[in-house]
Amino acid sequence: IGCSDKQIAEIMKSQNVTQLPNIYWQYLKVMGVSAGDLYIGTDVTYRFLRHLKQFARGLLVEDGRKFELPDDTLVFLMHHGYQFMYFHTEEYEDDPPVFHYIQDQEPDEPQQKWAHLSEFLTIFIEEVSNLETHIEFLSKYT
Repeated sequence: IGCSDKQIAEIMKSQNVTQLPNIYWQYLKVMGVSAGDLYIGTDVTYRFLRHLKQFARGLLVEDGRKFELPDDTLVFLMHHGYQFMYFHTEEYEDDPPVFHYIQDQEPDEPQQKWAHLSEFLTIFIEEVSNLETHIEFLSKYT
């Protein structure tokens, strides 16, 4: 189930960003409210997205990390409260790199995990049982 434009605007407002890469906007429009059985235990949907940046910042403080999450980031995934992923929105690219942080692991700062958001979404979507819908999504928006 996809997000409405209003819900996407709420996500952006809550994370204090003014723009999104088109591929992520389209992803939200297709499966932003419910992504079926994608990554049970991983918070990626509208219900959580409005709070993920706050939770990620709290995790960094809890870990005593000196790294501070930049204001222009959109935290789009948190897994079981101990790891998160984000991308930058001000250095606007249609397909930005994805950064990953795991609690209590070195190095202290999040690391670039994927060169492009489309790489992450491709892997993420391919793991769903209804591959036809997701292949269609990827062929349209990547």
